[in-house]
Amino acid sequence: MDAHWGWTRAAVSRLLTEGFSSEENPIPFELREQVWPGIVAGTLDPEPTPEQEREYVEKASTGKQQGESLTSATAFDPFTNSMNTPRGVAMEAVVRYALWVRSGFEKLKDNQSLAKGFDAIPEARDVLDLHLNPENDPSITIRTVYGQRAPWLHLLDEKWAQENTARIFARSRPELWHAAWDAIGGPGLIYEKFQQFSREVSLVGARSAAGETVFYPLSANTHAGGILRYSTAPYANAALERSARLYLKRVMNILDYIGVLTIEFFVVNGRLVANEMAPRVHNSGHWTIEGCVTSQFENHLRAICDLPLGSCRALGHAAMINFLGKMPDREPLLAIEGLAFHDYGKEPRPGRKLGHCTILERQSKDRNRALAAALKLIEWA
Repeated sequence: MDAHWGWTRAAVSRLLTEGFSSEENPIPFELREQVWPGIVAGTLDPEPTPEQEREYVEKASTGKQQGESLTSATAFDPFTNSMNTPRGVAMEAVVRYALWVRSGFEKLKDNQSLAKGFDAIPEARDVLDLHLNPENDPSITIRTVYGQRAPWLHLLDEKWAQENTARIFARSRPELWHAAWDAIGGPGLIYEKFQQFSREVSLVGARSAAGETVFYPLSANTHAGGILRYSTAPYANAALERSARLYLKRVMNILDYIGVLTIEFFVVNGRLVANEMAPRVHNSGHWTIEGCVTSQFENHLRAICDLPLGSCRALGHAAMINFLGKMPDREPLLAIEGLAFHDYGKEPRPGRKLGHCTILERQSKDRNRALAAALKLIEWA
């Protein structure tokens, strides 16, 4: 029996939450106004109740030190309870709904609404404000939703998150503080933020067992759909290259790393922000096969065999273009002077890297001219 419809509301919230993130059957964005009432009804459900939470609250209020987890000291776990009570499930759905709306703005390229944060999603903000006030909702179960989803709330509206951090992690209320803090540390915490970057660059380096390090010239990368399409090197920016080498060398030394290591960086307002680290030879370094005295592949072998590392000096201006999803006709490409063709012999499928070509010229203008010609002959699938 579901006399008070609580579990029905929870089921509706779960179903909508699945629809917000589904790739096969996503909820159409134009149904935004129809979707919201199904969520907000669950946020008014009486469960979780104070009786369910009493043991946790009593322990938090009678001498436990802030910073020490309470979940192991009580039979009640508010984080788990948030996934198993109608109001807890609905509050999670509120956050997921806001992310879904934000994603809709992104797809529509509605930068004005994106910049407004919760001002463009006032229905979600109003519910979050209501339940964040302990006078309205003193539940520690609900507080775990705010704690666990704090990074997402920061993504949705940085100003709102900054203004409400002290309320989410309320030190004046130990039971609320513990609930939120334990939840944010329960799953692995990864903080993400969209970066407005001017370009992406990558630096490939190698370190031997003896601690010798060498670095290739910085390369500039062009992506589409999160997949590298082509790189050009050397990317002439002495200040950025010095910074990139410093960062990469620090990482190698701290890890006592042996072999080739690559870090991709975003260039944000003239500074480097690390995007990705690859502990291996890297796609953006394939140009070194023809473009440097010693390729990244050879230096990787030299490093792990504890042999002297080879020179990373560039032999000219290079470009590397990936073959994605389908192989191009090689004859027109090979007619371009200074072009080398690589076929990996892989089975074609959409987005898969099947091979690449490298262009090497003495002058950057000649490299750029050959790159433009080659790009006209290549289709990505």
